[in-house]
Amino acid sequence: MNEFNESSLKPGQWITQYNSGLWMVVGIAPRYAEEAYTTKEGVHYNKGDHDGDFVLMKKGFTSKMKFRVDSDICSAGWAKPVSAETEAWIRQYFEEHPKDLAKFEAYEFKEKPLYSSFWLHLTEEEEQQMTEFLASLPPKFSSVYFNTAITARSLDHTIQKPPATHILWLQSSCIELDENNEKLYHSPELKRMGE
Repeated sequence: MNEFNESSLKPGQWITQYNSGLWMVVGIAPRYAEEAYTTKEGVHYNKGDHDGDFVLMKKGFTSKMKFRVDSDICSAGWAKPVSAETEAWIRQYFEEHPKDLAKFEAYEFKEKPLYSSFWLHLTEEEEQQMTEFLASLPPKFSSVYFNTAITARSLDHTIQKPPATHILWLQSSCIELDENNEKLYHSPELKRMGE
């Protein structure tokens, strides 16, 4: 029997992963180290090194074999191909349920955003300045850009540990990076605590 190799994952393949259910691979995206680290096997990666792949997936079935569509991303190391018997069951299910097959095929992969949060201590004047600063950001920006820009506006001191007056949420993607392999953030949302 051949041992599974994560590099053999292909779009259209049915797999399991750490989130329950049966998932179909819709794409593979490179994963880059967000910081330098060494694995327990002694392999060293520097920030920005290609250290694996992400698997983009559409869910077809729950762990109890009920039809359900969803999207997810996981590290390729968590993906395991389903058995030949399970693949046969999936084919038979879709032959017997063509409406579910049409729904599954029409469902488009949607990446769920990742959220980063920052605690802020803002006066009323600083809240206005922060609102203007956030509105001035480009649609997508790296943490380096954000840190440089917030420092240039003299608002970096407002990022503090709780208790805080506000929380700032930034959305990002694990697969969308800039040319320096930095996450790209977007959609900043400033909320007053207690609202």
